[in-house]
Amino acid sequence: MMATIFMSWTSFALTEVVDGITWTYTVENGCASVGGGSSSSPAIPKSTSGAITIPSNLGGYAVTNIGSYAFYGCSGLTSVTMHSGVASVGPAAFRSCSGLTSVTIPRSVANIGNQAFDGCSKLANVHVDDVASWCRISFGNYYSNPLVYANKFYMNGELVTNLEIPSSVTTIGDFAFSKCSGLTSVTIPDTVTRIGAYGGASIGINVKRSREAKGSETDETSPTRRAVCGKTARTVR
Repeated sequence: MMATIFMSWTSFALTEVVDGITWTYTVENGCASVGGGSSSSPAIPKSTSGAITIPSNLGGYAVTNIGSYAFYGCSGLTSVTMHSGVASVGPAAFRSCSGLTSVTIPRSVANIGNQAFDGCSKLANVHVDDVASWCRISFGNYYSNPLVYANKFYMNGELVTNLEIPSSVTTIGDFAFSKCSGLTSVTIPDTVTRIGAYGGASIGINVKRSREAKGSETDETSPTRRAVCGKTARTVR
């Protein structure tokens, strides 16, 4: 199906109909980004409702980015699945998607911009396929992470309550598990040398090192006593 082009004084966007939904996108460096990059140019009509899957390509271009404000105010959406080629999610991409209950984020995602999920108050389920990749995501701020609302996540369809960080991980990024109250314990390998900052209420959770960590960790600022999932951690050895 041939894409149509419309011009504005600042930018241009293209549209293509996929499974009955008209998608707006832009192209840069041979890759597509859904949405026109502003709240006035959403990726799909704001009246769209139900579950959607981000197309893997539009106009013959691989979709690698969800643009800023792409789904802003799409309150009828209930579920969003990102395909494995998406690398970044722009600021406010899903802001005020007040009906959104589930989101699937693949291991290919490396960056999620500021306020990307702000106002998604009905989010209940976050689905991921790789913990190591999740730990490496660069979240712009607190409301970039859908766990702030969902409070739990699923790995390959299974609810995660006892999380084991794999030894391939060296850094757990800022806000990685903010407010993830569905977790009851987290095991962190000695390969992890930095745990980023994330806020939230203080609620007890067990955090274990996979083997004896070097040095004292009785100080409140030590990595295994910082807020994990929005909770003050208690070190268990």
